[in-house]
Amino acid sequence: MNDDEILFASGDEQVVRGWHLQSDGVLSSDENEFVTGGTDSRLVFWRNMTEESRLEEIKTTQERVEQGQHLSNLLQSEQLL
Repeated sequence: MNDDEILFASGDEQVVRGWHLQSDGVLSSDENEFVTGGTDSRLVFWRNMTEESRLEEIKTTQERVEQGQHLSNLLQSEQLL
């Protein structure tokens, strides 16, 4: 969808319904946040952390590779012995 968002909801009848919303409506414009509500009258705000977690994992891996390379360089130049 170009300018629209879809809101999905389900109730006790176990039927999922979808509504088209304008991008400036209820849903977040970054497509990673949404809100749910239930019979307890509470709204829960959710955020998709998949991309952030993946980027953090990549950063950690890069740091470990750099540290390993630095250690290898020191050993090779005999500065650690």
